[in-house]
Amino acid sequence: MRRVAVVFAAFVLAHIAFAFAMRETFGTAGALTVAAVGVGALVVVGIPAFGVFRRRGWLAWWQFAAGGAGLGLVCALPLAAAGARFAAALAPAFAAIGMLHAVLFWLLAVWRNKALVRSKA
Repeated sequence: MRRVAVVFAAFVLAHIAFAFAMRETFGTAGALTVAAVGVGALVVVGIPAFGVFRRRGWLAWWQFAAGGAGLGLVCALPLAAAGARFAAALAPAFAAIGMLHAVLFWLLAVWRNKALVRSKA
């Protein structure tokens, strides 16, 4: 499980580093928003989702890809406050980003991780 924790921490730090690097493009407030939303989504949505996937034995890459796309869509829901068309326009991007994050997480934290393999009793 140490590997999983390290990858979650690396993802959090990567989101913060990305936002910091993009502050000239987004502005300081925009960069802080990007960092807060990215880190918040990882902590509030990603960690519990991983727990559910692990308990259910859903540890295949395609299960993470599908789950990541679904969670990306969930993260787009708050944008509906700005209008349904706005949220609908960004939903595919959020799904793709969620899928990308999930598959990358699977590669780094789950793939060939003997600590996650259930023993056959």
